[in-house]
Amino acid sequence: MQDLLSEDRDIRKKRLDELKDLVQSDISSFSTHIPELLSVIEQSTDQYLPINVASLITQANGISPILSETYIETIFNTVMNISKIENISDTPRDQALSILFSMYSGKLNDMSFSKNWLHVFFQLLNSEVKAKHIAVSPLTIIGTQNPRLLVEYVDEIFKLLKSGNNSLASSLMFLYKFKPEIFEENLTTFIELYKSDQMYKSIYLQIIGEIAKKRGELISPYLDNFIDDIDSPTYSTLIAMMMQEVASKDPVSISKYVVQLTEASKYNDYLVYYVPNILGYVGRLSIEKAKEVLPLIDSMRANANDNGLAMILSEFRNLAEMDKQLLEPYLDMIKEYENNPQENVRDQAKLIVDFMAGRDIRSLANVIDEHAIQIKEAATSYEELMAYVDENVSMLKDFIAEINKKLPTPTNFSTEGAIRKTLKLHFTCETLGERCLYPQDRAFITESKDWGKWLKIAFSGIKLGKSFLLPYKIGDAGKAVKEAYDAYKDKDDKEYLSYISEPFLTSTEQDSLVNQLRDAKFFDVFKYNNQEASWECLMCNM
Repeated sequence: MQDLLSEDRDIRKKRLDELKDLVQSDISSFSTHIPELLSVIEQSTDQYLPINVASLITQANGISPILSETYIETIFNTVMNISKIENISDTPRDQALSILFSMYSGKLNDMSFSKNWLHVFFQLLNSEVKAKHIAVSPLTIIGTQNPRLLVEYVDEIFKLLKSGNNSLASSLMFLYKFKPEIFEENLTTFIELYKSDQMYKSIYLQIIGEIAKKRGELISPYLDNFIDDIDSPTYSTLIAMMMQEVASKDPVSISKYVVQLTEASKYNDYLVYYVPNILGYVGRLSIEKAKEVLPLIDSMRANANDNGLAMILSEFRNLAEMDKQLLEPYLDMIKEYENNPQENVRDQAKLIVDFMAGRDIRSLANVIDEHAIQIKEAATSYEELMAYVDENVSMLKDFIAEINKKLPTPTNFSTEGAIRKTLKLHFTCETLGERCLYPQDRAFITESKDWGKWLKIAFSGIKLGKSFLLPYKIGDAGKAVKEAYDAYKDKDDKEYLSYISEPFLTSTEQDSLVNQLRDAKFFDVFKYNNQEASWECLMCNM
């Protein structure tokens, strides 16, 4: 190969022509010269020779692709050696690098390949060669498909950013969760880049938003850097999402922006999904702040779509929990939404109206607790217990109906064998359409050892006319549950009167039964229909 390094141009040309012929006639022989040819690329001062030699190698690889596998390490060592040459600025060797790298363009999606050569890619990015852009593509692919591979290079990426090389900026948005402390330490760097680097401005904003999710208080001192862009169609939604995170952790810092945020929502429909919640966080600071933000939240209704209206009504309800009187000026308006065609709007309006009237689940639960005490005091016999519950069942029905939204009532119960400690729960669809999966003669059946809890659900269900106990017939709820209780209990169980004097499950007990159904895959085939107030199989719920 010394002929290729000869000072005589004709000698160099003759040897190059011979190699071209060899590629076409004997690829195996040519391949043995590849290590020497790579050395020529490093050493040659000829204007065109490095490009021609690199082209010959890639041409040979096109004929016999195995070459790129056999000589991969040699080729990459050449790439590294060239990138280390001080003050390199000659275009021929730069172009030779690009040509050599093109041999591996099809392998850049191979994570094992890219992982093995990460150090080469970063070596190129930190070099002075013009061809360093060839390392950007594989690193960007890695940053998108498997960002974890770049974790140990986060410091290197930050050094590149600070030196003005933003080629890996898009990869950073995937790396925050692996090295949050480094990102948080460099927050001011991101803010400066957000202001100065228009190309990746959205990327930096997303990274700042990720920091805000965990450490919103870190962003608080810098909010002035973002608020001017709240009217931008490109950045406003990202800014609102970031400010929502900050508001959840440091609402005081958001207070001075509430009017500006409200005005911006008039021009960007998407902001209505975030701004009401931001204002709600501020409002929950105090009654005075709530009075300040409520008119602003109300003003957003004019430009809100149905989903936006649901968000606005939700914040009305959140603030009302501080003091019901806050919502009295808005109650007539809210009642109008109870008949809205959209279910999510209707539901939010009804929740508010029920809350204001003391009919919400929390208020009802408090009433139930009070009645539980009264039941224990009033009922000294089974007959007194049933009389008391029957007299007050109308008050209890709303509460039972709310429980039913969360926890379906079995249509019947059964058991097998003499030892009755495992209860079989039978669930049927309440719609019974033509394609029904679980009609009355083909129930969804699962088992539970928590028979005592499920009998209390049965007590509630019978009062709503929704269930009965096998082999017992529909009739008096208390009697049916008592007979079932007697059948299931053993001598170690507490007496029925004590058991049923707390006829309704606590929220924690309800959750445990919901988890049982979840494990049994009940919720994979049944959905609750709010409009019909019923549990339906998937086919009837379509």
